[in-house]
Amino acid sequence: GFGANYSRSPALEMERIVQTYMKPGDTFLEVCAGWFTFSLTAAVWGYQGEGCDIWDVSLDFGQRQYDRIKQKIEGGYTVRRGDAMALPYEDNSFDFIYCNPPFFQLEKYSNSPNDLANRRTVDEWLTDCGRMMDEMLRVAKPGSLIVTVMADYREKGLLVPLHSRWIEEGLK
Repeated sequence: GFGANYSRSPALEMERIVQTYMKPGDTFLEVCAGWFTFSLTAAVWGYQGEGCDIWDVSLDFGQRQYDRIKQKIEGGYTVRRGDAMALPYEDNSFDFIYCNPPFFQLEKYSNSPNDLANRRTVDEWLTDCGRMMDEMLRVAKPGSLIVTVMADYREKGLLVPLHSRWIEEGLK
């Protein structure tokens, strides 16, 4: 098991998701992979897949992390550059998709105009998250499971819930 928490995706939570929701033989995709916490966890549990991100720092970290552990595990993952709103995969490619996108106004990751973290308004962010969700649905095999993490944002010192708006974007 995992005890470290080196990203905003707690490793123990990733382990619970993998053990609870993935089925033997599933191939996975981690969208907005960040520190590749999900990819590493799924690989440790014997699954194969890909982690995709737009950020150079993330891609470098994900590859170095995998290179350090790949000889000790049965599963594995490929690090791939990709825009979450235009995923570089064929339709119906993955059995399980996990995504923990950049939260609105939380942290700046890159200067790329395609980086979700660079949206100026919550409406822009939600619209582009809808595009990202469409892409995840496109690359998901029929009957697959998509797990996304979503957070509220702060406005004038208060938390503004986004869950209903997130769901609305996903249903468009």
